Amino acid sequence: SEKLDEYVPEENICKNLGKYLPNFTYGIEFETCHGMIPWHHLVESGLIPLRDGSINGFEYATLAYPSSIVGKGISLACHSLNKYTAISENESLHLHIGIPKVSKSLVSTLYILCCVLEKDIFDLFPKFYSKTSQFKARGKDYNKPLIRTIVDSNLDTTFENLAMYLSLGKPYEGFGSSHPSDPDGQHKWAVETRYHYVNFINLLFGNNKTLEFRVHTPTKNPYKIANWILITSAIVKYAIYINGLGKDYNISNLKRVTLMDVIEHSYAGSYKIKSL
Repeated sequence: SEKLDEYVPEENICKNLGKYLPNFTYGIEFETCHGMIPWHHLVESGLIPLRDGSINGFEYATLAYPSSIVGKGISLACHSLNKYTAISENESLHLHIGIPKVSKSLVSTLYILCCVLEKDIFDLFPKFYSKTSQFKARGKDYNKPLIRTIVDSNLDTTFENLAMYLSLGKPYEGFGSSHPSDPDGQHKWAVETRYHYVNFINLLFGNNKTLEFRVHTPTKNPYKIANWILITSAIVKYAIYINGLGKDYNISNLKRVTLMDVIEHSYAGSYKIKSL
């Protein structure tokens, strides 16, 4: 609810978040519909105001936080956002997870796992969140399901299919190359294949090497964001684990994995996702 999203506990509820997380980096994009955070508060909150043509207000992007301080960053950002901005159903929260080492086999494993967990993820959010054109003001689908026909039993083939799809059928020139539809890195909205619930563009193109989870509802609630970071980190961590098994693991076994399996494997009972 809006009331819950505006509530910020006095205590820093995220202060211990880092001890549960892998060695990833985290960047969060908060879309707003109204309000403006004063400049002198932006520095202490670690927020950068941006303009996004798909929303009426500012998009506030955080710095790339290491896992050790992402909890503190969430708390500071939410404090300023709750004080000075408003949100509506037309906005979203996007989370970028920076992965230290990327390979073709890891990207393929991540893609297959995200396809398998897709229903479990969408079940966490309101109806039609996989088809936002049903309720968003601009009538566009921003969190489309992944393309399952890309998946093949061979990881190399899966990667080739994914690269071909993401580049809109144009030749893929390897990790670090520019996307054919956005050669200068300044027109991300021109890359239509980014509008899936998980956006793989930055893993294959450019130098950022982040996986973007686009499917979260707009929120300024640090509890919700902390839980989402834990859930998505578990997905990436699990894919890295499976990829590390190499030929000792039959990739077809992934189709039986559930989101709860992933969470329990990643945290082994050390953390319980809090219900709101």
